[in-house]
Amino acid sequence: MTYHSAYITFEWNYEHSYNLLQGMQKYVQENKNIKFTVFNALAKYIDQQVDVSALEILHLPTLSNYDGIIIQGNRAWPLKDRQFIANKAKALNIPVVSINCPLSYAYEIGTDNASSIHTLMDYLTNEKNVQSTVFIGGRKNSEEAKERKNAYLFYCQNHRINNLGCYGESWDSDDGERTAEEYIHSNRPLPDCFICANDNNARAFINVLKRHGIRVPEDVFVTGFDNQELAYAYSPRITTINRNYFQIGYDAVQSLYQLTQNKKLPVKVTCRFELIKEESTGEINQERLQLFSERFLHINQELHNFHWIHSHFGPALLACSSLNEFGNVLEEFFSTFGVKEVYCMLDGVYFENFENPGGISHYSKTMHLLSVYGKKGLHPDNLTHFYATYDSSLILPSFIPMENDLYMLCPLTYGSTIIGCILTRGVPTFDHCGFSGVYLSLIETSLENLRKKIMTSRINRRLDTLYVHDSLTGCYNRFGLEKYGKDAFRNILANQEQAYVMFADIDDMKSINDTYGHESGDLALQFTADKLRQLFQSEAFIMRYGGDEFLVISSIPLCDTDFINSQYAIESSEKKNFKLSFSIGEVSIHRNQQLSLEKAISLADTKMYEIKKEKKHSI
Repeated sequence: MTYHSAYITFEWNYEHSYNLLQGMQKYVQENKNIKFTVFNALAKYIDQQVDVSALEILHLPTLSNYDGIIIQGNRAWPLKDRQFIANKAKALNIPVVSINCPLSYAYEIGTDNASSIHTLMDYLTNEKNVQSTVFIGGRKNSEEAKERKNAYLFYCQNHRINNLGCYGESWDSDDGERTAEEYIHSNRPLPDCFICANDNNARAFINVLKRHGIRVPEDVFVTGFDNQELAYAYSPRITTINRNYFQIGYDAVQSLYQLTQNKKLPVKVTCRFELIKEESTGEINQERLQLFSERFLHINQELHNFHWIHSHFGPALLACSSLNEFGNVLEEFFSTFGVKEVYCMLDGVYFENFENPGGISHYSKTMHLLSVYGKKGLHPDNLTHFYATYDSSLILPSFIPMENDLYMLCPLTYGSTIIGCILTRGVPTFDHCGFSGVYLSLIETSLENLRKKIMTSRINRRLDTLYVHDSLTGCYNRFGLEKYGKDAFRNILANQEQAYVMFADIDDMKSINDTYGHESGDLALQFTADKLRQLFQSEAFIMRYGGDEFLVISSIPLCDTDFINSQYAIESSEKKNFKLSFSIGEVSIHRNQQLSLEKAISLADTKMYEIKKEKKHSI
């Protein structure tokens, strides 16, 4: 039996996100009966200005399609929205696991913050002889920040540590620097150690201490929490708590699977953590030096790959002038992702409103599969490059079965507009360096460039049509004669040897206008144009030459039709009928005559006026 689970995530820290995904992928690959879909909104780095359109990907999953749900997010994804998903799952009797955040009905997987702080404090007091401390807290409404602060206060009280105060209300480095400046300018005594609720605050604090000539670790210790890359890339390297996000991800999927098997679990499952002793508390860690070196080389290689990919595919994507061309280049681009399969989908409403997609803030019920990499035997439409149009709740069309593996769905947006999404089978290699957002941005901006290019082309064609056509009759005008008429004349002579040039003038047009009104005159002109198009279909160049005169260049003589000698009854705007007839001059031109179009028109015009005179004399 296959179990289909969904991971719904909005995480700003690419290190945490990547390690969570790696742990999840490992468990899925070890257990071949799990199909695992990630809905990843790709939050910006500590950005409180949330891109609401990106969050829409988190509402895409149809929860009833899944046997279990994992939820993980940061402060930019409101807690009530995460709880809303958990409540929907509860109503469907679907188990929910929440990572590092307590939710009603959900089982929590994460770090034992209290034990972590106690371990850190034990090290500081027992090994480093710390007697006085200051705590720099995290976001005040964060449950994790509260757990760390309370654990710190509890330890100080029970171990007679001189707590000189708790400061700060944010995870951000800006707040850390501000708090550090305020503390130093308050002339309070330096503690033995500043204990920061995360590595961002620790780095910021050390920056300010350095500016004021306070040395770390010689004058004061500083510790962090999370074991981000900056902790071991910074100087001095920061003593911190390694939360082991890989293990958290692995345990989250394992716990969810156990819940689907009706196994009992504690309300919170805590994962192993590790105290990392480093330079900011006077330690030398050779193993971490090696880790830093390896990480530097890895990032350097990824940057090299990124620059090559961006310089190669950026211009190629921007040069595309059609969806078909774009779809082909995109498939070549996907070969650099380092995963088994990649799919690009356009939202149905976005495509339907391609010329003006503004205001599309939700995913619609349909998706168009634009590009496919890694799946053989599929063939796209030659015009749109679409492989299929299907229900968006299916993730992929039914003829492309999803394997028992990890798939990740990420949003494509431009500003506040929903474009579509990208689906990968596996986690792209560049995600380790946080480049996923950059690669998706390249696709988004290139699609927007293509959209504007196509829109501009369509507008230009419309303007061109208006420029060369008479607005009343739809026939060509004098600009059309210059642009298309001369070529039509030459082509007919080249292909047919014989061309016919006809000049037609509506009889008594002035009388029609004076007697029945100018609207009736317009009706007469429109009728004439329609009749000529009907007679010649697409075989002729038809032009309103001016006033009530029409010019036709054709390979078919008008004398073969009943148009010349016919009279037509037209109903005027005043519901009165009037007769419509024509004076017509037609000349036949053979290519051996080497006669210009201007001369042919002149001959047809002269012949038409002769016929018009004959009609007047006969009256």
